[in-house]
Amino acid sequence: MANLSASNHVARVLSAANQVAGVDTEARIAASWRRCVVNHNLDPARRGPPQTLTEAEVRHIAEPMEDLIQVAIPELEDLARVLHDAGYCVNLADPNATMLVSRLPGGDYDRMFLEWKIYTGSNFAETF
Repeated sequence: MANLSASNHVARVLSAANQVAGVDTEARIAASWRRCVVNHNLDPARRGPPQTLTEAEVRHIAEPMEDLIQVAIPELEDLARVLHDAGYCVNLADPNATMLVSRLPGGDYDRMFLEWKIYTGSNFAETF
């Protein structure tokens, strides 16, 4: 079942990248998929986690934005409290799509986000 789901996703990405009519995909998501495939030569069938930076690498990247991060953290935590019961995480990323701050909802949701590599230090840049 997981392979079928993965192959369906790959087919949708490739259809969107090739601008096939009738693909039910939100325009901005399709545009992202298209950039990934066409501009960056990423393979949608590639399995594996996103790049994850070490704690030291994250500190180095975050250092120039430390004042902004300190101002943002209370707001991120407030938002995380509001979204907690719905199972959402809250992240602050830099312009290169590296997550500098993550607030996970806890419990089973944490395991899911950790499995998906959605936490501080993960990088989701299209140019991966």
